[in-house]
Amino acid sequence: MTSKKSRNPIFYIYAFLAAFIALYHINKYFFPSANEHATRHLIFVGICTICVFGLIKRPAWFLYFFGALMLQQLYSHGSQLINQWKEVHTVNYTDLIVVVMMPVIFVSLLRNRHATP
Repeated sequence: MTSKKSRNPIFYIYAFLAAFIALYHINKYFFPSANEHATRHLIFVGICTICVFGLIKRPAWFLYFFGALMLQQLYSHGSQLINQWKEVHTVNYTDLIVVVMMPVIFVSLLRNRHATP
């Protein structure tokens, strides 16, 4: 018998997004911008790989891992979003998507945790 964890397709979509982000960071590792550190991108390749696994398998520890990642991303991308708005009154849509999607995925993980036997 399959559990609700294995049947919820939204987590496969989230895992696909994490894999796409890992590919982005692989590209930025090999071709960093002038003011970027390639090592930072390599670290996020690892983090995204953990997220792909965690979003598909959803072990108990992953909720805490993702919660910590969400807080870091909200601080980082949220700060960039606010600063860019203050300086030039434009929105970086990548930052906006991260700030919106991280809590959505976290809530999905919380709901899934409570829905499974």
